[in-house]
Amino acid sequence: DISNGVVQSCPSLLLEPASTNLITYSEDFIQWTDAGTTTVLSNITNPSGGLQSYLLSASSSATNALRYDDSFSVSANYSYSLFLKAGTSQEVRMQIYDGSSFFRFAVNPLNNFAVVDQSGVNSYLIEDFTNGWKRVSINITTSASASTGYLQIYPDRTGNLNNVYIFGAQLEALSYATSYIPNFGQSAGVTRAAETCFGAGTSSTFNSTEGVLYAEISALANDLSTRKISLSDGTSSNAIYIGYITTTNKIRGYINVANGGGQVVDFTLSDITAFSKFAVRWLSNGNATFWANGSNVGSMTAGAGFSSSTLSQLQFTREQGGTAESFFGNTKDIRVYNEALTDAQLQT
Repeated sequence: DISNGVVQSCPSLLLEPASTNLITYSEDFIQWTDAGTTTVLSNITNPSGGLQSYLLSASSSATNALRYDDSFSVSANYSYSLFLKAGTSQEVRMQIYDGSSFFRFAVNPLNNFAVVDQSGVNSYLIEDFTNGWKRVSINITTSASASTGYLQIYPDRTGNLNNVYIFGAQLEALSYATSYIPNFGQSAGVTRAAETCFGAGTSSTFNSTEGVLYAEISALANDLSTRKISLSDGTSSNAIYIGYITTTNKIRGYINVANGGGQVVDFTLSDITAFSKFAVRWLSNGNATFWANGSNVGSMTAGAGFSSSTLSQLQFTREQGGTAESFFGNTKDIRVYNEALTDAQLQT
C-alpha cells in the first residue's frame, strides 16, 4: 500500500529452514477419513488464488470430524497448520492425537477467530490472508509414549450442523509452522530445501576500518535457536554480527578482531517475532556500540581495529566452529555503511 508516495506495508525477505509437509493430501480432503462430515468442493478462491478449497460440514453431531492418520515420534515437536475461512460454524476445532494424548485448539470464525479452547498446545498463531482466509497454526510436544495417531478437523463443536471452508493442511516436525508446502499425494512428504541468499558484495564494497552493520528483522519463532547476520572475512576470527541467540527473546550484537579479541552485548526484546531495527557501529580503534530501535543498548571493545579490506562477506549466516548459524527469519532492510554514523544518525 502506498500513501503520499510512501510504502506503508513494506514486504520482507523470508528465509526459512528445510521442512517437510508430512500430510500426503494437503488440499484433497476427500482423501481424508470421513467420520460424520460432508466435504464438498467449493468455488471459493483459496489463499493461493485457485479454486481448490472445500466446504466442511457437520452431518449429525459435535463428534463429527475429518481425520488424517499419521505416526509421531516420542517427546518431539510438531506443528499443525490449516487455512480456514468462516462459514456458518461458531466453533471449529483442530485436534492432534499422538497415540496416547489429545491436543485441542478451537476458534470461533464468526467472532474474528477468537480462541475458544486450547488444551495441551504449546503455542498458536493466527495469520491473516486474502479474502477472509486465516491460517491457524498450533505447536505441540508429543508424549513419551507417542506412536500412531491422527489429525482431526471438527467443523462444528456446538452440536449444530454448521460448516467452515478449509484449505492447505500441513504437519511439520518443527517447533513452529513454516510457509505452506503443497503435497499432492507423495507418501514420503514434500520437502522444501533451506533457503539461502548470496551475492552481497566483496572486500572492495566495504571499508573495514569503521562502519555500521544495520538490519531490520524479525524471527520466525522464539524457539531458542541461533540465527545470525554477519559481516566478516568468512570466519569467526574477524566478524561483526547481529542475531538471535539461545535465550528467550534475546538479540545479540558482536564484534571480534583476530589480533584484539571480541565482546558481545545482549538485549531483551518483548517479542522477537515483531520487526525491530538493530545496528552495530564499529570504530577504527576496535570500540563498538550496539543499537536497538534507536537506542544505544551497550558498548563493546575488540582491543584493536580491523585492517583495511578485512571484512569482505555480508552473509545471512555466521560460521561458528565450522557450524553455520543461518539466519532464518524476515528481513525488511539490511545495510552496511562504510563510515561510522553519528549517534543522531543511528537514532534516526
